[in-house]
Order: sequence, then C-alpha cells, then structure tokens
Amino acid sequence: YYLAYGLGTALTTAIDPATESHLRLEYRQETFEKSTSRPAVSDMDGARVRLSTDLRRQLNPTIALYGSIYGERKAAITADNADWEMGGAIGTTLSLAGPGSAANGPWSLDLSVGALQRNFDGPDPSISPEARRDTKGYVQGVLTVPMPRGWAAQAAVGYSRQFSTYSLYT
Repeated sequence: YYLAYGLGTALTTAIDPATESHLRLEYRQETFEKSTSRPAVSDMDGARVRLSTDLRRQLNPTIALYGSIYGERKAAITADNADWEMGGAIGTTLSLAGPGSAANGPWSLDLSVGALQRNFDGPDPSISPEARRDTKGYVQGVLTVPMPRGWAAQAAVGYSRQFSTYSLYT
C-alpha cells in the first residue's frame, strides 16, 4: 500500500556544556499503491523534503528546555496532494527518580506544545474551488521508563486540534 525510502543528515553542535543544537535535512520518496477502494491514492506519489533545527538547554540535572522549528515540502502528482508545511514546538523534559531508577537510570517526563501550518498547492475540485489550508495545535506528555539492557517503556497522552478551510478535515 505504501512504500517510502530516503536519506538524511544531521549536524550537531554543542554551543556550551549545557546547550546543544541540531540541524537536520531529510529526503523521502513516497509511493502509494492504488486499490479498488482507493483508486486515486497514487496521486499522492512524490518526494518529501524536510529541514529542521532544534535547541536544547539543560538547566540543571532535573530540568531541560527545548524548542524546534521545521519547514517541509511535499511534492505530489496532483496539486491538492502537494503542500508546504511549517511548524514548531517548545517543551521541557523532567528527570525523575522512579522505582528502579537506581539500576536503570532516571524516568523522564516530557511536556510539549506545538503548532503547524500546511498550505496545499491547489484545490481538491470535488470539495472546493479554493486550495486547502490546515492549522493544527497540540499538547503532549510522554513518560519514559528505562528498562534493563537499554530498553525503555513509554506512555504518551496528547490532544490535538486542527482547523482547515475544508470542513471535512476540521
């Protein structure tokens, strides 16, 4: 149904002992296999290129703050499946002493909030004469519990809300 392959690179910079930044460039080629239930899905075939950067500052052994921004281009066969997207997030990571943390390391609680804007190249003529525009916001919390041998268990909860010029996607 869906095949993707690609490559990417990242540059990491230690600004000072407590601050680190990353710059990433990713390329992905996506191919969608059409079916009788989704005969037009192959119209989404194309490339995706994403440029992102982030900054993380460790305030003390317990609290870190971070922020990230990105821009992405999705090319597709049809304009209603191609878009430009940009977004960002800010958050904090708290290191916690949980049961078993002496043996496996501290637990971490990550809290973040983010937003994105997606502008499509052209309209979906079956829905509207106007091109679609989506705006999305989210909040998220992730608890990471380290396990023996380098494994970790995660529990995540989040809420997101999307507003679109196409009511079908709101």
